[in-house]
Amino acid sequence: MTADPGMRPIFVLGVPTPQMARVGAMIGCNPDTFGTSDLNLFVEDRLELVWSELNRLGQAHSDGLLRAVACLYAGDQTMDAVQMARRWAMRRYFWPVDLVFAELCGKVAPRRLVDKSRVYGVRRGAIQRIRECIAQASFVHLVGHPGFAEATPFARQAESPFQEEEFAAGDWVRINRNICDQLEGLDPAHVHIVRLEDVAADPEATLTRLAGALGLRDDAAAIEAMLHPERSPFAAVGPIGAPYGDDRTFLREPAFRRDMPAVGGGVRLAEGAAALAERFGYTLELEPEPSEG
Repeated sequence: MTADPGMRPIFVLGVPTPQMARVGAMIGCNPDTFGTSDLNLFVEDRLELVWSELNRLGQAHSDGLLRAVACLYAGDQTMDAVQMARRWAMRRYFWPVDLVFAELCGKVAPRRLVDKSRVYGVRRGAIQRIRECIAQASFVHLVGHPGFAEATPFARQAESPFQEEEFAAGDWVRINRNICDQLEGLDPAHVHIVRLEDVAADPEATLTRLAGALGLRDDAAAIEAMLHPERSPFAAVGPIGAPYGDDRTFLREPAFRRDMPAVGGGVRLAEGAAALAERFGYTLELEPEPSEG
């Protein structure tokens, strides 16, 4: 078995937040796509290494792959289907990840698989691995104003609200910079930057533009389907044995909301962070650094 060079999956990247998970699920609800939970396959080169790393990070990190396999091969996500998914993974234990991913893409064809694994934006090398394995991959980079920065599930444990805010701001810079660096040099036709504020303010127009750019259906019925991420088979807590596989806030509240909180006052970020924000079309009023003494 070899990876199909004509595969055209879509990878959704961004700072791991409930809103990123929600909008990623919206893309996966287009009639031309099949959106999965977090597959996390490209954290390593071979499935045996992926499985070891996901177990090291925590058992819930493998839930997304198990739920996706259960849904695609058993048609449901029961406890028995999850056990079947574990056997499926063990039979492919020594496979390169591109072949595992290719089989999943073939299972959903002619629809295009949408993988919104949150760890890809965090893990250095994951996006580059995707680029090396899948020539026709498309990437959607979801960005939000740094004033919305939230602590991510991969952040250090903060000891105070101020420190949590500091860590969240640092995550925003680090993750977005990592994504931009790894997408550097890629054909612009394969990279699509979408601001979360634009989705919230005018979802129909923003999703229509994105669907058209990705070569997906962009008629009114398709856009209406994308407005309902709660209809995804993975937009709820799963069965015993694989309950998660996605942002837990999203699993509790999967429906899309058109409102987003207003950005607060100045944002204390380094000068390089301001330049990165401006790259996405944001203008920041930086708070002055505290004076010494």
